Amino acid sequence: MSDKNESEIKNIVTGFHRTPFDLENGDVFKVYLFKRSENNFILLISVHHIACDGWSIGTMLNELQIIYESETDNKNISFTPLTSKYSDYVNFQNEFVQSEKGIEQWNYWKEELGGELPALNITADKPRPAVQTFNGAAEYFHLDKELADELNKFSKSEGTTVFVTLLTAYFVFLYKYCGQNDIIVGSPTAGRTNTEFDKLIGYFINPVSVRGSINGSDSFKTILKQIKKKVLYAVSNQDFPFPLIVEKLLHKRDPGRSAVFQTFFGMQKIQQSEELQELIVYNNEDVKVNWGSLTLQPYGITQQDGQFDLSLDLIAGKNIFSGAFKYNRDIFDKETIAGMADNFSNLLRNILTDPDSEIKDLSLLSPANRNILLVDRNNTSREFENFDFVHKLFHNNAKLYPEATAIISDNDEISYRELDESSNKLANYLIKKGIRSGDLICICMERSPDMVISILGVLKSGAAYVPVDPNYPADRIAHMISNSGSKYILTQNKLTDILQYITSEKILIDDSNSEYLKEDNSYPGINSDLFPIPLMQFTLPAQQEFQKEC
Repeated sequence: MSDKNESEIKNIVTGFHRTPFDLENGDVFKVYLFKRSENNFILLISVHHIACDGWSIGTMLNELQIIYESETDNKNISFTPLTSKYSDYVNFQNEFVQSEKGIEQWNYWKEELGGELPALNITADKPRPAVQTFNGAAEYFHLDKELADELNKFSKSEGTTVFVTLLTAYFVFLYKYCGQNDIIVGSPTAGRTNTEFDKLIGYFINPVSVRGSINGSDSFKTILKQIKKKVLYAVSNQDFPFPLIVEKLLHKRDPGRSAVFQTFFGMQKIQQSEELQELIVYNNEDVKVNWGSLTLQPYGITQQDGQFDLSLDLIAGKNIFSGAFKYNRDIFDKETIAGMADNFSNLLRNILTDPDSEIKDLSLLSPANRNILLVDRNNTSREFENFDFVHKLFHNNAKLYPEATAIISDNDEISYRELDESSNKLANYLIKKGIRSGDLICICMERSPDMVISILGVLKSGAAYVPVDPNYPADRIAHMISNSGSKYILTQNKLTDILQYITSEKILIDDSNSEYLKEDNSYPGINSDLFPIPLMQFTLPAQQEFQKEC
């Protein structure tokens, strides 16, 4: 491939990497060697997950190093013969499930995951597919060294691990995004509690479910203690096969979601070698690992599988702590996940600054982003040189389309001209009765054309209206009208009984003999500065005391 540019080489390697496995007829283990130049090669080891896991990769690379160095240095090597096969592991699992300890572990999971399980409901960017898809992508990020050091320091002081601290932070993060108190997060275990399988290559990972109960009034330290216990219980019961838990517990499954949990959290670690660990750290392309005359560097290929709605993978190296939010592209947009990556880092900083503060007070936003959202985007004051009020805009529209239908009610249709003239008559009537700009007039009506006439008429007179729901209790109606100081109430004939003890003058909009109907129907043309308030609304707090809102 020496005649190819870097982009072309990347496309070729990626194409081989993404070639599907034929599990019925093909191999589950493929090795490709691409020659970029005389002394520069790309080694691609493509293994189906059914035959390999993270522990196996460490074992494989560790043995490959020994073999390579022996070949280049002409050394004889010998590996200790394996004492077990993968089939022995399968037999071990079958026997374990039937054993007393296996039954104990099943009883734990049956109680922990019993009943209706909560589905993770983070607001999606796209409609969720009816059947789960696996079209994935990843958004990579890193934690700066200072933050990573603080995480280590805090975890030690709390008597726990960085894994538990970060998992707890992820629970809080999910709570912030979905508002759920009951959350289940999946997490991998090595599945090699029996040490005789340590040197085997195969799929041993057994995911466990960590179920957290998150309350906004709890502190992070309180939740940390809870999640630490849940992790210890999960690890203690990790040998019971997860697929069997699903089979025994879920008799009916949602085809659009993964079973039990829809989000996953893991910290990748190659147990066999710290040097090899550096090769799997995200965005760590500059790192070099020496195998005698051979120098290794990582070759990044973008993530494309999405096993869950959302996953968080973290990997710690010597000088870099990186992470990846992996997600289903059929549910979330890239921009949303990029925001999540920033927000998770911000949350960690805020947690470490004050781990005793209540969860609801911990922010996902950096000070800069918080200022943008709460200050910059709310700085909406503008200077307007030319503008019209809504009632003037309506009047202008009525002149353009006088016979067009403005209101359709159960029994009638009203044109723009009729509505404009009726509201003009009411406005002129109110002005004649002494209404001035900024006065308050109560409107107590059922939804109807009369209500629209009343609102427009009040606004055209220069006053502000106070909506009074006729379904309110009588004492509240009386308090609202009295507290508003309104001299007039615009209402309907059928509502006079509920207003009989109100001293303010009642103007019946639906009365064919009402005095306002005798007024001039020309637009009053009130010229005024911006009205102090076009609407006054009352709210009723929980303590049953009335408040006014403009």
